[in-house]
Amino acid sequence: MKVYLVILEDRHIDVQVTVFRDESAAIQHAIDIVEEYGYDDDDPDDLPEEWLFNARLSCEGDAVRVEEAELQ
Repeated sequence: MKVYLVILEDRHIDVQVTVFRDESAAIQHAIDIVEEYGYDDDDPDDLPEEWLFNARLSCEGDAVRVEEAELQ
């Protein structure tokens, strides 16, 4: 079964991972996080194959991404 992971890396908190069954819901959640942070430096042309979305949330390396994974 495919699942979609929203991975939030913020230097002020532990890495947060939220699991979704629906790709569009996962991407929307990531977009909502970007809007909350108010900073977006997205580079969609340079994503690893398993990443569906990626956005930096600050100039200091904070980021949110969506990855596809297989539930074993």
